Amino acid sequence: MATPQGTVRYRGVKYRSRLEAKWAAFFHHVGWDAVYDPHTDGEVSFLVRELDAWFIRVDPRIVEATQSEIGTITVGLAPADWPGLTREQVREAWDKATNDVLAVA
Repeated sequence: MATPQGTVRYRGVKYRSRLEAKWAAFFHHVGWDAVYDPHTDGEVSFLVRELDAWFIRVDPRIVEATQSEIGTITVGLAPADWPGLTREQVREAWDKATNDVLAVA
């Protein structure tokens, strides 16, 4: 469901952008427990416990995932290789996430 100021609601949570909602859907489809916006400063979008409590920063200017500092991964417009997932699993989850977010827009 689209909400004011460009935010998107997915699975009952209001995200600041469609891209953040898409990443939330991706984490959901791979079965990872991703906590949204664990810090109030908005710098970190997700805490993913399955990745040893890695912080995930969503940045639309980034095309590929990069590890910018220890424990923090910056993700952007496309999925990357993820620990414990095959490329097929990543691609399938990303496609499902895309469809989910388009359905609520």
